[in-house]
Amino acid sequence: MKILQINAVYKTKSTGRIVMEMHNYFKRMGHKSYVAYANENTDTSKDPNVFRVGNLIDHKLHAVLYRLDNMQGCHSKIATRLFLKKVKKIKPDIILAHNLHSNFIDMPYFMKKVKNMGVRVAISLQDCWYMTGGCYHYTNLNCNGWLNGCKNCQLFGKAAEKKYAINCEVMDYVHPDVVAVSKWMKSETEKSLLSGRSNINMIYNWVDRETFYPRENLQNIRNKYNITGEKVILGVSTAWTSDKGQPEMERIAKLFPDVSVVLVGKQEENTNYPDNVILIPFTDSKDELAELYSVADVFFNPTLQETFGLVSAEALSCGTPIVVYNTTACPEFVEGNTGIVLESKDDLEMAIKTIFNRVDELGKETISKECAEFVANNFNLQTNIQKYLDLFSEILSR
Repeated sequence: MKILQINAVYKTKSTGRIVMEMHNYFKRMGHKSYVAYANENTDTSKDPNVFRVGNLIDHKLHAVLYRLDNMQGCHSKIATRLFLKKVKKIKPDIILAHNLHSNFIDMPYFMKKVKNMGVRVAISLQDCWYMTGGCYHYTNLNCNGWLNGCKNCQLFGKAAEKKYAINCEVMDYVHPDVVAVSKWMKSETEKSLLSGRSNINMIYNWVDRETFYPRENLQNIRNKYNITGEKVILGVSTAWTSDKGQPEMERIAKLFPDVSVVLVGKQEENTNYPDNVILIPFTDSKDELAELYSVADVFFNPTLQETFGLVSAEALSCGTPIVVYNTTACPEFVEGNTGIVLESKDDLEMAIKTIFNRVDELGKETISKECAEFVANNFNLQTNIQKYLDLFSEILSR
């Protein structure tokens, strides 16, 4: 089977790592695998089957046009035509599209052309963009406009309604298989424009358990970052901002002054954290992340909108219980002693204390084992990527 994946990034960030892991697994299973990406690729192997769509100038021009007309994924026509020539040479049996909204491809034109080539298409719903008139997520906005055509959009105006109509037209024409990456995402998809225009499947994302497992001998990572607290609370994000978790982490540090609060990710300038906060820049080192997850007693994920929640799954895989909000896919990670689901921010202090008490009463090893087993049973890399291959075989046999 020849499989071509398309995504904004490769190897880096959550979707880039997912794409890389799929690519490597497909090859191990004897399939011909290709990856097209747009912006970032942190792989140093120079795999000839991993290539870029467009260039920096084209991406910047696409971004400018997007700012002018709010039509993300509807530009880069020349780059898209050049990419289609490469697709014709590859002759894939199936294309798996992930995130196509990073200023690099004309999605409607591309989808229709590959359909005309006779190439089957599947879409991985790593966010909600294919279901809306332009939003990647809508829960923070408390917006249900995606249920009725994105009319009267406060963010994108008339463009949202136009983009929504284009999505409907494309999905009617292509009728792809879509893969929701959580139960919540599947439920949302079944209410969206994709319902009736696509075949809807659910396959969880996964964790590389050969890397993300409970680590021992953690004194080196403690020394490296001067993590001195007996208890450790960890947060991991691409970026911490005033509207994405930073105030809550600052509040946690003040509530637990004797605890080391470790924040991995880019920080806004002029932040004023208490002394017990340890800041670590965003890292693509999976081994270092695994050590940081393992050294923590609690992992807090402050997001209110997760189609899956890879960092929560990675923390659990390293044996660390989590605290998450009762929103989107987040509660799907909590079962037994794997964590606590918050109904409101007022419950945060009690939730962390409860986990500390559980660890003290049951022992960290017992909690760690339960967390890791939950991941093994639900987010196994080989099992879940194989489900994609089984789906592709089914699609091609129709």
